[in-house]
Parts: sequence; structure tokens; C-alpha cells
Amino acid sequence: MLSVFSHVVQKGTQMWQWLVLWQESL
Repeated sequence: MLSVFSHVVQKGTQMWQWLVLWQESL
């Protein structure tokens, strides 16, 4: 269960970083 939660957090963090980079590039 913990590993699944950790995986979701990692994916969410990657997506958040990508969104921030995309916003800055506009």
C-alpha cells in the first residue's frame, strides 16, 4: 500500500513540475 502511495506522489510531483515549466515557458 505504501509503495503505491509513494508511486502516486512521485507521479504527481513530476506532473506538477512539468506544469510549472510549461507555465513559465508561455
